[in-house]
Amino acid sequence: VQFTSTIAGNSTTRVSGNSWDKDDAIGVFMKQGTGFSNVIAGNKKYVTSGNGNFSATGSDIINYPNEGAVDFIAYYPYVEQLSNGIAEVNISNQSNQSAIDLLYSNNATGYNKDSGIAKLDFKHMLSKVELNITAGPGVSSLAGLTVAYQDIFSQTTLDLSNGSFSPSNSPANILAKVSTGATGTLVEAILIPGAYGSKNVVFTVGGNTFTWKLPANMTLESGMKYS
Repeated sequence: VQFTSTIAGNSTTRVSGNSWDKDDAIGVFMKQGTGFSNVIAGNKKYVTSGNGNFSATGSDIINYPNEGAVDFIAYYPYVEQLSNGIAEVNISNQSNQSAIDLLYSNNATGYNKDSGIAKLDFKHMLSKVELNITAGPGVSSLAGLTVAYQDIFSQTTLDLSNGSFSPSNSPANILAKVSTGATGTLVEAILIPGAYGSKNVVFTVGGNTFTWKLPANMTLESGMKYS
């Protein structure tokens, strides 16, 4: 079995946009029936050269059964050890955002040994918030700016058999990724979908602290980017 793929939406975190980077690896399940009731090949590692086509080597190679149709479920980033098809999600470290940009595909159904290359349509499972920051009155420079989302969800799990999240837990203060450009400063955070109403975002720069309280009705949706 070989795969081609797409990544939906504009919630991009990769350098090359909604496309793959060289040596990106996904985990693939081949199954029959509902959920993971009959997994024929579980969590096999498939790798791309960056063109969105995925193949495997050695014991990770999946072969179609001689008879019958199968479905595929895939996710990114690949994790070698999974427990019962559950992917752990931890957004505490925002410095390498592609490493926490959870992607999921469950569209490839009804394939058999005569179907040819299977197409995986991935979607972003988390939410992204981008803040465009400029220095205002009384702030001479944004050098050294830090931005912390206070008391927000930091961990959850994704059930790969059906694409559902468990209730989020482990509230923590999460430092966003801050990038300074020629025209301003970009603050990026990949967050677990859910209710963020009245949460505080704390900006620290030049020895001063500023707090922004998020709107009371703010809810972040899976796969969406907010600016």
